[in-house]
Amino acid sequence: MTEIGEAAFIKCTGLTSVTILDGVTAIGVEAFRGCTALSSVTIPSSVMEIDNSAFNACPNLTIYGYSGSIAERYANGEGFPFVPLFTIANGALLEYRGDDSDLTIPDGVITIGSNAFSNYYKLTSVVIPDSVTVIDSGAFSNCVNLTHVTLGSGVASMGAGAFANCTSLTDVTIPKGVKINENAFTNTPWLQQRQTQRTIMTVVGVVAAIAVVAVAAVLVLKKKKAQAAAPAAVAAAPAPAVPTSAPAPEAPTATVEKPAATPNLCPNCGQQLQPGAKFCPNCGKNLADEKN
Repeated sequence: MTEIGEAAFIKCTGLTSVTILDGVTAIGVEAFRGCTALSSVTIPSSVMEIDNSAFNACPNLTIYGYSGSIAERYANGEGFPFVPLFTIANGALLEYRGDDSDLTIPDGVITIGSNAFSNYYKLTSVVIPDSVTVIDSGAFSNCVNLTHVTLGSGVASMGAGAFANCTSLTDVTIPKGVKINENAFTNTPWLQQRQTQRTIMTVVGVVAAIAVVAVAAVLVLKKKKAQAAAPAAVAAAPAPAVPTSAPAPEAPTATVEKPAATPNLCPNCGQQLQPGAKFCPNCGKNLADEKN
């Protein structure tokens, strides 16, 4: 629903308090006219149009809304008391009376006071402006449906448990340079996830360091083994072969030739005779007589 229509709650005399939901943009003609017991109505910043007759004949009504909003202008124009949803004193936001789920803290707030939004179960996201420097302890504690927080760049101090027990908080936007106090986020999924990631990074770093040491140790061991093996290799190496001279050539064996036998010649005619011949075949000389 984005509009409260014409005469929607006209003359609901038992109605005492109304909180208009965030997202409604218009309140129609005589929407609450004649609600004589109605004492308070909270109007969100989403409302951009209120008919002049919307709250006619509501004599006890006080309107709650945001400073500078349509609600404030309507209250002032129709003569109704107006109370800002934020109670701010000396720059400190002390209380919130609204019904918004997505909330932006007014610019100019310096401090968000202790327990200012504590137990506000409708809150799902909050944007904190750069003007805020201090978020006091328990400021948003127990906002069980709060999922997202955007911190301003001016945040310098966060009290213990500022967002404690925000059991749905998973996303916190932190500007560069802003240091947070993790005690402010006790018992939140966001802090648990942050701590887990830090543990993983620590383990990875330790494992990497161990790996580097192990590799270095292996290299040193290999070097030592190489150095130890070098002398042994020298000792085991065979002595270089001494060149041997070629064997001396054998002296040739001298062959003693027997003197040629004196040819057996015939004493008479000089004819060469056969061994043992008794007569010269040439001249017929009787060789036996020669021997005698």
